[in-house]
Amino acid sequence: MNDEMEYMNISQYCLNLIKNNLKLFFETKYKDIIEQEYKSSVDSFYDVMFYFTFLKNNINQIKEVPNVIINTVYSLKIFRNKIAHQVPITLREFYRFVDDTQIIIETLNICDENEKIKIENTRKEIIKRMNNSNDNNFIIGSSYNAGNTSDHNSINLNLNKFNSDSDIEMGDFTDEKIFGKNNNINNIGKNYNDFSNFNLNVNNNNNNNRNTKKVPNNDEIERRKLIDKNYEEIMKNNDRKNFMPVKKVDFSDYS
Repeated sequence: MNDEMEYMNISQYCLNLIKNNLKLFFETKYKDIIEQEYKSSVDSFYDVMFYFTFLKNNINQIKEVPNVIINTVYSLKIFRNKIAHQVPITLREFYRFVDDTQIIIETLNICDENEKIKIENTRKEIIKRMNNSNDNNFIIGSSYNAGNTSDHNSINLNLNKFNSDSDIEMGDFTDEKIFGKNNNINNIGKNYNDFSNFNLNVNNNNNNNRNTKKVPNNDEIERRKLIDKNYEEIMKNNDRKNFMPVKKVDFSDYS
């Protein structure tokens, strides 16, 4: 199994762990409300996005969970959508995702202790990898090559799709479509037997020129134009329900 597939398996494991714990939490403590939501949903497949949206819509009624957990839910939704749209993901982003996974299962306080230990060990191991490598390296979508025009076009297309507000809502992808029908939490153990022995072959090439300003090439200029365009489109949307505050990217330090 290659490095990227290992990270994908961990992503799937975390998302399934969150989904199963949210499901158990709601069906145990808020059975009436969740059953009404089941009946009103047209989709018979309830993936992690279904439970994220349910939590967001009912947060004021759920006493055991502080409102601030919604920030964590937004971050998890964004990561999940990046996986769905095959947007390249860095080691730093991946760490935040695992950390957010740990936060939400600890907040729910319903997870099996062994699962908590697995997530804790995974998070700590990723910290070690971040200390020994450039944590801006892509670990998912790692075949991306900054000098390849065709790769740039592909990634720009994915970023453009990801930035539409409809993609943040549930239902544009199910977890089954992302990872495959037979890849569920029970199968993860077969591919990834022991989180305590987590061993990632992270690219250890340090970027010695991170603070060196470079003149952007034509592909980079086009990429920045697209980012700026996406930002303007987001800010035109008057509905802020699906967005945390967005800050425009400042490229002045990099060119």
